[in-house]
Amino acid sequence: MEAGIRNNRKAFTLLEVAIVLILIGILIGIVVRGTQTSYTAKVNATVECYRVNLYAVENYFNIYRRYPGDYDGDGKIENDAIPILRTNGFDVKVENPFGGTFNVMWRNFPGVDSGNYIYSDRIPINLDSLIDAKIDDGNLEYGRYRRISNVSYLKF
Repeated sequence: MEAGIRNNRKAFTLLEVAIVLILIGILIGIVVRGTQTSYTAKVNATVECYRVNLYAVENYFNIYRRYPGDYDGDGKIENDAIPILRTNGFDVKVENPFGGTFNVMWRNFPGVDSGNYIYSDRIPINLDSLIDAKIDDGNLEYGRYRRISNVSYLKF
């Protein structure tokens, strides 16, 4: 009998460890890629929401010769225009893909141009700059699209 030969494995071989690490790397790559695709889809959907709301405001203005919520005719939207647009049958987006809401009103910020804005909250700041690049100039501190106090504003 061969008493000296035993199959007494106490560890994995280098090849087994390498295969497991490669599989883990592939799985991580798939998960990361899927997450990036999800964020890209949400960014594109948010840009589309801003466009839909802007088109609704512009169409309302073209029909009624005043902005929705501009009761005194001075060009300032005093009340949120989203409910007014919906009541009048315009297609508007109420929520953004991140769970925030859209509003359309005149705003006055210190050091920033006052005017009518479409604005929304709960947009992650790291993705907000991507939205700005698609809508405006890519800089959240300048241009038509800005971020002030965790709220994103598009001036029109």
